[in-house]
Amino acid sequence: MPDPTTANIPVRSFTCPGCDCGMCVSTALTSINLMPGVVHARADRFRKQFVVRYDESSVSVEDIEQRVTDAGITIEA
Repeated sequence: MPDPTTANIPVRSFTCPGCDCGMCVSTALTSINLMPGVVHARADRFRKQFVVRYDESSVSVEDIEQRVTDAGITIEA
């Protein structure tokens, strides 16, 4: 049975072909996870993605993307 507290919270993947720097990925993840409205963020370095579960009424996709690019990682459109 799905967790009722997260059942309607979207999950979004951000493709980042350059997310191979451990320090950049760590910086971006810490920054994303501290954002109000972000439930959980993780890096999938095999797929070169950030996967973020967030409350879209509290944080926007653009805000999350900005945190990634601020860490020096390019997001693929």
